[in-house]
Amino acid sequence: MKVGARYNYFMVSPDGPYQSVEALQAGEDLKICGGSPSGPVSLGGLTIIKLLDLDAKIVTGFIGESNRALALKRGEISGYVIGVEVASVSIDSGLAEPMFVLATERDWLRPEVPAITDLASIVEEDLALIELWETALLSSDIITAPPGIPEDRLEFLCSLADTWIQDTEFREDINAAAGYQIQTYVTGDAVTEAMLVLATTLDDFRALFTDLTAKYRA
Repeated sequence: MKVGARYNYFMVSPDGPYQSVEALQAGEDLKICGGSPSGPVSLGGLTIIKLLDLDAKIVTGFIGESNRALALKRGEISGYVIGVEVASVSIDSGLAEPMFVLATERDWLRPEVPAITDLASIVEEDLALIELWETALLSSDIITAPPGIPEDRLEFLCSLADTWIQDTEFREDINAAAGYQIQTYVTGDAVTEAMLVLATTLDDFRALFTDLTAKYRA
């Protein structure tokens, strides 16, 4: 079972110097936050640098939302990419605010936040990179079984998952745990298919991210 589909946002300081895409593009020697060298925070930052043609580098090593938000507030970094559910405490406390969602359309969770395509002209060749983030690289929670599980047990677990997602009480419990209303539930063979598509898609973009890492990592 695959639960939820959470978009990634570009966060900036609410009282920092970068309150618009134009300000980012006019900035010099920007430092965009990264976590591990090949993790989603770093890859998201690389994507923003490429899409907006920023004079920027990825600075890795910022692990954990509190470290990212405090570095942002102190002006050590100019921004970072993360899901709003992860950054909710930072947003509520005034340490960070979302400038845009890394997608071609607005997120239903925060419809007041524009999509990057609402704020910047994106060349046709880069649209596929944005679509990667709004399809394959969406954050979600996945329940898996180990390789080699007997087929009858797998079928039983998949049937349970199908039953669970039809149950109102189950969905309410999941919503309460997540802190927002979950819209997406995928079960059974569709989960396997989604993971295979993800693997294939990432292979297609591996060379691009390798080149971006070599060019923009500090």
